[in-house]
Amino acid sequence: MRTSTLCIALVVLVLPYTTPSTAEGAATAEFVQKFEVTPSDTEVNPGEDVTLQCRVLNRRGDCVWLKDNLIIGRIPGKYNFEVEPEDGDCSLQIVNATLEKDDASWKCQVSKATRKGSPITSSAIKLIVLEQPRPPRLEDGSNRLQPGDTLKMEVGDIRDIRCVSRKGNPPALLRWLLDSKDISHLAQQTNHTDEENPRTWKAVSFLNYTFTEVDNRKQLQCVAYHSSYEKTAQKPEADQLGHRDVTITLDVMFPPRITRVDPPTTATFNVSKVVALNCEAEGNPVPEIKWLKQSEKDPNIWTAQGQKGKLTILHASYRDNGVYRCEATNTIWNRPHVDKSQEIRIDIRGPPELKAFPESGHVEVKKGEPFEIGCTASGNPNPVLTWRHMNDSSIDVNALVEKNVMRISSADHMHAGTYECTANNSYGEPAVRFISVKIIGKPTVKTTAQWTRGLDGSRNAQLLCEVYGANPGSTIWLRSGGSPLVQGKSLHLTVDGNNHTARLNSVSNLDYDNYTCVSQNEYGIAMSTVEISGKPTVKATMQWTRGLDGRPIAELVCIVDSANPFRTDWLQSYGTPLIESKSVNLFAAGNNFTAKLYNASEADYGNYTCVSQNKHGIAMSTVEISGRPTVKTTMQWIRGLDGSRSAELVCEVHSPNPSRTIWLRSGGSPLVHGESVHLHVDNNNHSAKVQQCERTGLRQLHLRLREQIRHFYEHCRGLRQANGESDRAVETWYGWEPRCRTCMHGKQRQPKPHGLASQ
Repeated sequence: MRTSTLCIALVVLVLPYTTPSTAEGAATAEFVQKFEVTPSDTEVNPGEDVTLQCRVLNRRGDCVWLKDNLIIGRIPGKYNFEVEPEDGDCSLQIVNATLEKDDASWKCQVSKATRKGSPITSSAIKLIVLEQPRPPRLEDGSNRLQPGDTLKMEVGDIRDIRCVSRKGNPPALLRWLLDSKDISHLAQQTNHTDEENPRTWKAVSFLNYTFTEVDNRKQLQCVAYHSSYEKTAQKPEADQLGHRDVTITLDVMFPPRITRVDPPTTATFNVSKVVALNCEAEGNPVPEIKWLKQSEKDPNIWTAQGQKGKLTILHASYRDNGVYRCEATNTIWNRPHVDKSQEIRIDIRGPPELKAFPESGHVEVKKGEPFEIGCTASGNPNPVLTWRHMNDSSIDVNALVEKNVMRISSADHMHAGTYECTANNSYGEPAVRFISVKIIGKPTVKTTAQWTRGLDGSRNAQLLCEVYGANPGSTIWLRSGGSPLVQGKSLHLTVDGNNHTARLNSVSNLDYDNYTCVSQNEYGIAMSTVEISGKPTVKATMQWTRGLDGRPIAELVCIVDSANPFRTDWLQSYGTPLIESKSVNLFAAGNNFTAKLYNASEADYGNYTCVSQNKHGIAMSTVEISGRPTVKTTMQWIRGLDGSRSAELVCEVHSPNPSRTIWLRSGGSPLVHGESVHLHVDNNNHSAKVQQCERTGLRQLHLRLREQIRHFYEHCRGLRQANGESDRAVETWYGWEPRCRTCMHGKQRQPKPHGLASQ
C-alpha cells in the first residue's frame, strides 16, 4: 500500500483584533460548510474505474472517505480525491474496481471547520462491483432438476419447488412464469451470502403453488434478472435487466373425468340399424375408455363392450336392448382411479319376430296321446300373442294356452285343425305363424236331443251329433233297426261344420226310438246313441235375485223337455207342492216352469224338486235353497284401439246376503283397484278388468268369499274324518262344490255351512 506524508505549513496572519467569540460567530453565520452533491449507490463492472461524487459548499475542513466506516486515505492509482479542494469537489475516483476491495459501503466526510464545529458526513452508499450470478436452477426437494426435465406430480400435491441463483452481486431478481403467465406473486425470495463466496449472494425463491389438472403439460420457468446479464431484444426485460432462465415441463397426473357421452341418456334405435355409442374422457395418464353392458340376470355384473370409447353395433337386434355405461380408468402411483358415466338405456324397437314350434308347423299325434304346440315372440315393445283355431271359432284357444304353449294331455279330434298364432306390438306389421294338428285315430262322436215346438203347436225333436276327426260325408244317422235317416217332408238333415243335425217334425209315437250317429274314418268307426221317447226330461236351477225393495228372492226354474207334458209341479223337501201365495209366485213360459219365493229366509231353506209327468213317465230334478252363495265366473279378452289386450273377469254371485266378494290371484293376494286393474260391481256381477295383460304374466284368478273358507274347510274335514277318510282326501276335494256335496251325504249328514262358493 502506498502511503503519503502531508506537510502542513502554518501561516500566522495578523488580523485586526477581535474577540474569539465574535470571530467564530461571524464564520458560523457566513461560511457554514454543507454538501452540495452527495454520493449515491453505484454499480461498476470488475476492472472498470468509477467515481463517487461528493461536492461541499463553503468547505473549510478536510475531505476524507470512509469504507465500511473505516477511513481510507488517498492511494495513487487506486483511490484518488482532493483533501482540500478549493472548489469543494471531494469526489473519489476508484481505479480498477474489484469485488474484494471495493464492493462496500462508502461515505464522504469533511472534518470540522472550527474548534467548536462538527464534521459533516454523507449517508452511506453502496458501491456494487457486479458479479454475474450462475444461471438459475430448479430444485424439487433434494432433487435437482435439469433444464428440459419433466416434473411429475399428482393434482393437488404440495411440492417444495425452489429456484436458486448463486454467486451473484447483487443477488439476482427471480421470477416465475407458467406458460408465460407471471405467477411470481405466489413465490417468496430470500437472499443470503453465498457459502462459497461470502462476497456474493445466493438468491432462493420458494414457489407456493397448488398445481391443477389444467397445468398439465405447461412450461414452468424460473427467470433470473441481473444487470450483468446481456439484454436480449426477443424478450422484455425486468427493469432493463438481462436474464437467464431454466424451464421444465409439468406432468400433473389426475384421475380420469368423462367429458362427453353420446347419447347422453336413453336412446331408441330401430332394429337392424347401426347403433353407435361414443365416450370421451380426459386424465393423466391417458385413461382407458370402455363401454360396459349390465347383465339382465344380475344388475351387479357388467361386461365390457367396444374399444377405445366407441361401441358400434352394425345390425342392432333385440339382444342389444339393455343398460350401458362408459368407464374411464387410469393408475396414479399404483392407485387405480375410475370415472363412470350415468347409466344409458338402449331401446331397440321394431316389429315382432315370431317362431312357432315345432318349426315344421305340422303335428301328427295319436288320439289319446299328449302333444304341445307353441309360439315364441320377440320384439320391442313386447308383443302380445293371440291364438285362433282356424277351423272352429267357438274354441277359445287362448284359454288353453299357458306361457305361449298349448299343452294337451290327451289328444282328441276336437283338437285337430289349423291354429293361427299372431304376435302384435303395434310397431310394424303383426307376425303370423300357422300350426296344423292332425289327430290319428277314429272319430269322436257326441249326441244330444231336445224338444221344440212348431208354429202350429206341433212337437219337433232335434237330434244333434258333434263329430270330430271325420269327413262330413262319412257321418250318418241310423234308427235302432239300422236303417239310415233320409231327407224328407218330416225329416230335415243339415251339416254345419262338425255338427250333423236331424230334425223330426210333428213327432208321433211312431218316431219314438233310439237314434245312432255313426261316423267313420281311415282309423275306425265311432257312434253315439240318443233316445226320443215321450218321457219328459227335467233340469232345475236356482238363483238369488233381489226385489225393488232390496229383499232377497229365490228364483227356481225348471226346464222341461217333453213331447206332451201333462203336469209339472214344484215340491218342497217334505213332499208338499208349492202353492201360489203372497210370498210364492208360480208361472210358466214355454218350457220353463218358474217359482219365485219372495223375501226368502232360513225358514225357506231346503230341497225343492221339479216333477214333470206325462203318459209315458215321470222325471224330476232337485235344487237346494240355502244361505251359501253360488258363484259363476267367466273371462274374455278385449283388445284396445292401440292393440293392447285386457282381460275382463266377471263373477256372477247369487246369495241372499253376500257379505264380501273379492278377486284373488292364485297366490292368494287380492286384486286391488288401481291403474292396471279396474274393479266394478253391477248388481250380482263383480267385474275385474286387467289392463294391458301379457301372456307371460297371466295367472289363474280365483274368486273366494275369504271370511268363510276356514270354517267350511274345518266342517268338511270333520265329516270326512268321521267317515274314515284321510286329510289328504279332504285336500283333494276341498273347494269344489260337486265333491263337497258328497260330504253332506252319509250317515252323519249335517246341514251345509253357509258361506263358501268357489269356482
